[in-house]
Amino acid sequence: NKVFKDNQKKTYLKDRKMAETVKVEIKWGNKVFKDVEINFKEHPDVFRAHLYSLTQVPPANQKLMLRGLTDSWAPFVGKIKNGQKILLTGTAEQVAAPTQAVVFLEDLPPEQQAVADFPPGLLNIGNTCYMNASLQCLYAIPELREAVEKFTPKDSDEHSKITNSARAVWKKLAAAKATIEPDEFLDTFREANPRFAEQVKPGIYAQQDADEFWQAFMQSLSNKLPKLTGHGKDNMTGDNAIEQLFSGEMEEEYIRADDATDKVVKTNNFKKLSCNIDASVKHLSECFALTMKENGVDLFSPVLGQPSIYNRTSRIKRLPLYMTLQFVRFFWKKKENVKAKITRVRSRVTICNLSPDCYIPICSRYVRLLYS
Repeated sequence: NKVFKDNQKKTYLKDRKMAETVKVEIKWGNKVFKDVEINFKEHPDVFRAHLYSLTQVPPANQKLMLRGLTDSWAPFVGKIKNGQKILLTGTAEQVAAPTQAVVFLEDLPPEQQAVADFPPGLLNIGNTCYMNASLQCLYAIPELREAVEKFTPKDSDEHSKITNSARAVWKKLAAAKATIEPDEFLDTFREANPRFAEQVKPGIYAQQDADEFWQAFMQSLSNKLPKLTGHGKDNMTGDNAIEQLFSGEMEEEYIRADDATDKVVKTNNFKKLSCNIDASVKHLSECFALTMKENGVDLFSPVLGQPSIYNRTSRIKRLPLYMTLQFVRFFWKKKENVKAKITRVRSRVTICNLSPDCYIPICSRYVRLLYS
């Protein structure tokens, strides 16, 4: 009896589903479209939209040989059968032919391949990707770009030369229609920072770290760019443009490992966050969690009057307008005695919603990110 009832139930459900939908044959002019489904539970406009996708006849121009069809399929349930032929009349929309031939970007001459809103790239002059990426990343910041454009050198020290060379590169980026070669900036920067001129063999320059370039370049800009003023910039914290745009404030709480009542609280400014990456990190938020906590810190204890071991918890008190993140992707292999790079894929975001563990509620939770 149970098997019989189960079979009855399956047959009932199958028949019910078949009753809700039918597949018909639509004849339009000399074309025939088979197995076009009608769902009696849906509005007839859904069916008309399907016919439009098949024939390009707008629903308003469609005439179906189904007298009485308005806003419901109710009069036709049980009457329209599978395989039934239905005549459709109506004129399809005419798509106007393009007045000009389509030309693809890659078919244009190099000088015409500039893409709107995207500046042309910088030529890699032999392992200079670290420099090119940093310059183009910073170029995307309108406030910084404006400050560098207004820079007028008053002396000839290395910081002035670097800032002036950056102004020249960015000016070329703003006007160029093709890739430009930042050779003058590179020569100026290497002259001021000889370690970036290291060669692995004659004529072949060594690869360099983008974070080290970033710090040296930002130091030069910090020395030369004045404080931003006007248009809401007067209330920005900092003595120069770099501090105003990139500087934040961090509160660090140190609790002694063997006595929770012994606490030391410090407040420091920061211009970047170094996000440590290990096997557990898969998302930017997990980098923050690792960065904000550290155990086993050596610190002088005012209670004991001598150094002791503390656990640190950090929280962002004031966010910068642009926060620089350094993904620390290198670690030291003790056994092999070499520096290795973590190459696992990590997800990135352009807007980060910080967790409550990472920030003090008085500061904004949203910040624009820069990766170095």
